[in-house]
Amino acid sequence: MARPLILIVLLVLQLGALPHLAPMPVAGDTQIVLSVFSEDSSSPNLVDPTFIVGSSFNITVVADNSPPVDQDSGGLSGFDVSLTYNASIIRVEKVGFDTPFCPSSDGCIFDLPRNDTVTTASSIDTSAGTLREAMVALGPSHRAVLPTIVGQPAYLFRVTFDVVGKGLAPIKIQGVSQLLGFSAGCGNLLPFTTMDGSFDNRAPFRITATPLTPTVAPSGSVNMQVNVSLVNSAGNGNVELFLSGIIPLPGGGPEFNYVFNPMSGTLNGPTGMNNFLSSLQITAASQTPSGTYPLTIAGVIPPPSSNYFQYNYNFTLTVQGSGYSASTISLPPMSPVLEILPTTQPDPTQGLLAAFTTSSSPTIASPVIFHAVAVWCFSSPYTLHWDFGDGTSGTGNPASHTYSTSGAYTATLNVTDSSGNSYLSSQTLTIPANSPQPAPPSPDITITVISSLILLALLVITAAVLFGRRRRKSRS
Repeated sequence: MARPLILIVLLVLQLGALPHLAPMPVAGDTQIVLSVFSEDSSSPNLVDPTFIVGSSFNITVVADNSPPVDQDSGGLSGFDVSLTYNASIIRVEKVGFDTPFCPSSDGCIFDLPRNDTVTTASSIDTSAGTLREAMVALGPSHRAVLPTIVGQPAYLFRVTFDVVGKGLAPIKIQGVSQLLGFSAGCGNLLPFTTMDGSFDNRAPFRITATPLTPTVAPSGSVNMQVNVSLVNSAGNGNVELFLSGIIPLPGGGPEFNYVFNPMSGTLNGPTGMNNFLSSLQITAASQTPSGTYPLTIAGVIPPPSSNYFQYNYNFTLTVQGSGYSASTISLPPMSPVLEILPTTQPDPTQGLLAAFTTSSSPTIASPVIFHAVAVWCFSSPYTLHWDFGDGTSGTGNPASHTYSTSGAYTATLNVTDSSGNSYLSSQTLTIPANSPQPAPPSPDITITVISSLILLALLVITAAVLFGRRRRKSRS
């Protein structure tokens, strides 16, 4: 029994000593590419402005061109991979390399029985924006099983990120990362190259205009220079410009007439344009009262484009030189596909945020565990209050609650910081009417137990009869 334990210890110590070893390439093998892969975009980079604060996404760390797994080829036996990311935009929720989070059916090659692997490191440093995941398979017969589907990537492990802000967040593989191989009965480091990835949920293009606060006289005109600039690949396509916020005058007719020249432009088209300019001329009607008018330049990538989007640039137009005064102005409601308003600080991160997870498959009369997984920004300490949706509440993290009846319940987490700022996060839980019942005992086990008891009784009876006969013979 001692010998297998010694082998396990030696393998774990070997992985811990990897930083002191030099890579040993295996002859004839293609160089491995260790890369970040976005499951939502099927590429290293996820660019999508619809990933708002509170949403989440998965990335996997992939080892392409992995050698076959056998005794002499240098096949993968483990890994030690460190990632960095921008923690003000994304934060790690969970990480893993095996079932149920990363099953072999998804291409996760280290989805092995628990006693076939040892996790040597699994750490998340949210403040620094770092993640380290390391493991080793115990021996040559327990190493990675490469995907059998041609072209399917070999996933080392999967990471779920929560979105906590807006912006560009590179996801980088650090140079200290290592891949452990096995060749000719010995462990060795496998050489590899890396390919980093990124997450980008910024508005795909921006609009700026000068002058910032134009002024016009009744019956007069003012010209504005409008610049539409590309931010990321989600903005590729044709952008159309409109002026919104104009309302009819009491006597009929619009307050203003306008002309864009040109009215549309293509970003990153055949000529690779990253921006285009348009001249906006606004003409006030002779009856337009003096005052200030909030208007909006709307840039739209219209449907049926797959990346349809709307970006609004708000500004104030001043009308001077009229004897009339503007009455209270109410803008008609807009219904954009997706609206992101520019501010003095583009893509600001919300101050106080919270999210929570619950135990899977909740049932009647069984505790449901509520765990706050994202509380950050502003001033600590934080106070957490739970409303379980059935008239009861609780505090603490994690919190436990048992539902006595079936139904749909909206559970709400209320987080308050020391400055009085608060944030609500809600989820709907469905408690089924029929909770799973314990499985009845196996008929085979019951028959075996009964048979054993009968046999034991027969043996006891037989022993008693033989003992009685011997006593009678001894007396006679």
